[in-house]
Amino acid sequence: MSLTKQKNVSTKKKAKTSYDLQKVDCNCNDCTFMARDINLLKEHKKTYEGTGLMDDLMFGDCIRYKKPVSFIPNVCQLETQDCFIHRKDLT
Repeated sequence: MSLTKQKNVSTKKKAKTSYDLQKVDCNCNDCTFMARDINLLKEHKKTYEGTGLMDDLMFGDCIRYKKPVSFIPNVCQLETQDCFIHRKDLT
């Protein structure tokens, strides 16, 4: 097998593994119901600029439940296990 084909296979396996992990984590970051709130994110970043505190915190609105949410991407969220639908599952 050529080096290019090996890299493509490796990339596909990694992508599938990432997808599988995202389905376990049920993080709002990967949910189809997430609408990002860029203005709140900018305000938050400005407030905590230079402190290093909560650098990974993201903001948005849950379209399904019509409520604001905050989350840290790539972290398992136990409270979203029942409502999560991966954004790639609808395509």
